[in-house]
Amino acid sequence: MATTTLVQVRVDESLKDEVTNIYKHYGLDLPTAIRIFMKKTVAVNGLPFDLRDDTNKKNIWQYFGSGKDIEMNIPTESENAIK
Repeated sequence: MATTTLVQVRVDESLKDEVTNIYKHYGLDLPTAIRIFMKKTVAVNGLPFDLRDDTNKKNIWQYFGSGKDIEMNIPTESENAIK
């Protein structure tokens, strides 16, 4: 059996309670959820989620207008068969 080690982390009590309730919904206790997080970190060789700064998020319509002026020229199946 693999040797285990103790990992201790200090967090705000309300955060711990909130996270514990979320994991409980999935049938997990906090230590198991943390082990899953750590194993997934190793599996993907990095954080198991994306980090994004949404403060500079661009609105796609500022680049393409409202979309009403874009004409979609998608050939039908019969037009594809002619080519």
